[in-house]
Amino acid sequence: MPINIKAWSVYLATYGHDATSVLTANSGKQTGRLSGKFALRVPECTNYVLECHAILAATANVLSGLSKQNQGSVDLQMITALCIRAEALIAIGSKMGTAWAIFAVLLVSVAHIQALDNGLALTPPMGWMHWQRFRCVTDCHAYPNDCISEQLFRDMADHMVADGFKSAGYEYVIIDDCWASKERDNNSRLQPDPLRFPSGIKALSDYVHAKGLKFGIYADYGTKTCAGYPGSIEYLKLDAQTFADWGVDYLKLDGCHSDVLSMEAGNFARFL
Repeated sequence: MPINIKAWSVYLATYGHDATSVLTANSGKQTGRLSGKFALRVPECTNYVLECHAILAATANVLSGLSKQNQGSVDLQMITALCIRAEALIAIGSKMGTAWAIFAVLLVSVAHIQALDNGLALTPPMGWMHWQRFRCVTDCHAYPNDCISEQLFRDMADHMVADGFKSAGYEYVIIDDCWASKERDNNSRLQPDPLRFPSGIKALSDYVHAKGLKFGIYADYGTKTCAGYPGSIEYLKLDAQTFADWGVDYLKLDGCHSDVLSMEAGNFARFL
């Protein structure tokens, strides 16, 4: 079915996070058509125009290449001039701000997207992840109901089913950073923090699966995670096997403390 959006104004916060969230919320209808007029507006201060003809052309080529991999098609249309009218938050002369503004508007300027009606990826990944609301610093002794723990994820799985989220399409329960012990076990395998996950990750994964949901976990491609827990770079094959043994369905792979040049090899993806 066509999705017609008359107007879509994206309010760009620092480095475009709001734009990203809007895109995530509105992505996934691969079998339909997305059309409409899109505008980027950043509130407050002075106005200036960012010319982006060349970048738009390059983006069209990238989108076309991606669509060919999916054997679909991408038709990029700009409704008005190939430029962005922006108002402050982007300081005049700020290359970083300019780059993010262009990036955000390019993403939301795709007027028509079509792909195969093959039943795959009809929505974005939909589920719950603990980060932001539940952080590593919360003491499980003092606040057992508000810390990162197996009980938190069991409760969330229960609520996703009982409160109708599962029937609405939400299927993932995902652990983010701070689940692991600070040290690997004697066989160099990742192990959960015994205070947070006394029953182990496999038991939690089984609980989530018994609810008809899927289970996800966090890892990092560097020497340690963003919060300082063991990273996977020296143990890619071992960690991939560990996650498989635990019944992990979804992996969030972070990039803290990593060499970006090594990411091009794609070694972890092959092990998974």
